[in-house]
Amino acid sequence: MISSAVRDESNGSSAAFPIFKTSQLDYASLITHLSSPPHFPISHAFRNQLVAHYETADRHEQDAVADADPWQTLLDSFPRCTICAAGDVPLEVRSDRAKEEDHSDASSAPGVWGIIFTYFRPTFQSLSTHIWISTEAALYETNQDTFEARPSAMRPQVVRDSAPLVKFLLLDLQREAVEKLQALRGDQGRRVTLGAVEQEWANLLCSWLGQVDVETLALRAANKTQDNAEAIRSVPEPASRISPTFASGWNISWANPCASVHLPVKPDAELLAAGQGAEEGEGGKVIQRGRWSVRSLISDKETKLVQKSNKLPFSLDYVESRKHLSIIIRDALEDANPSDDLTGVNLESYPTDRRKGNAAGWVYAHDQLSLGSLHVTSPYRRLRSADASLAESESSVGRLLVHAMGLKLHRAIMHALARSGALQRLEEKAHVKNAKGPYDDFAPTVGDTELTAGALGFFERCGFKHFRNPVWLGLEMSAEGAPP
Repeated sequence: MISSAVRDESNGSSAAFPIFKTSQLDYASLITHLSSPPHFPISHAFRNQLVAHYETADRHEQDAVADADPWQTLLDSFPRCTICAAGDVPLEVRSDRAKEEDHSDASSAPGVWGIIFTYFRPTFQSLSTHIWISTEAALYETNQDTFEARPSAMRPQVVRDSAPLVKFLLLDLQREAVEKLQALRGDQGRRVTLGAVEQEWANLLCSWLGQVDVETLALRAANKTQDNAEAIRSVPEPASRISPTFASGWNISWANPCASVHLPVKPDAELLAAGQGAEEGEGGKVIQRGRWSVRSLISDKETKLVQKSNKLPFSLDYVESRKHLSIIIRDALEDANPSDDLTGVNLESYPTDRRKGNAAGWVYAHDQLSLGSLHVTSPYRRLRSADASLAESESSVGRLLVHAMGLKLHRAIMHALARSGALQRLEEKAHVKNAKGPYDDFAPTVGDTELTAGALGFFERCGFKHFRNPVWLGLEMSAEGAPP
């Protein structure tokens, strides 16, 4: 165990936090911990980030045997990544080696602790950082049966108690990781995407760097604050600002606040057959029966269509890497141009009408095994289905996308948890708790969406609940702040 200190350059004081490397953490125990109340489902995105490499590779192993060396598998999947825990890490997630080395009287009810994971993906143009803090669940009042959540009355106190460790992770440890990776990536290593961080932690970072808050950054990015002085609010002061010298090395270039939503019921396999005309057969093949063709992305033209239609500029390589974790729905009945084939349909063009072969919608999985780029094309929006199971939904194509992709994500998450060594433990805990099935406890269908009435309304009509407020931040280290 290594003890390190926070560089608090505002007043010269420091706070020491023990650091735990991967060799000092038990992987399966950590995944089990992150998959259990009170942390789950708030910890969903970070938990999945640590297991998704078993599924996001183009060809994953089909067996569900627990990995003999899961930490090494993760490190091999993210070369030269940095991952460690810091703070009062509970004994239950420490490795046997770490327990033997620790001669202190460790509490069975630990205080604040957290994890940071920084890596580089060839399909991205920046480094990626993800953090999780053990107090995040306390920011919300969560109904464990429905996963519905709202801000907790204890939130201000939780933020104050967590701020020193958040600063340690986001300033000290992240800076060290970025400097190490930058030596390999050059200018590319100066850009960092801080992914799915709690909005409270993001606003703390903004205040430490002397920048406006997340909401104002997002408005500026959308060009909504130009010449609008009233929209620019003062910088919040939940914690003291660090020195201008250190702050000048970092800049927050953009912010994208989101809403995390989840489907509180198991995706409906019958929905794919009843009324919609397709179901998944043996070997993942689609059996076509009527209205829609439901399958994974296959052709390069389809990938280009999805990539060009994305609101966010994900690279073509990234979308290509999602093919095996994707769904595209094509029209199998509408035929404005009478034909039995796809004559007149350009697979790479966004549809302007309803006709046989046109893309009605698509979705793929992000690295967190969450819904990504869920989109219903304009001609197919708000179609009402005659099927009774869809009568309550105005977005029948969207609902079908959600359930088709949800089934695929559920299988992927369950397989990843099995490979991590955590699945059996979780199933035993779920059985002891209340005899619920494993799906109900730790493998929901989750996605991040825009904080707009239209986007949230779409997911609500598809049966989703809003349970968390994450933010994606774009950071950049200036040339002056970069290592030589």
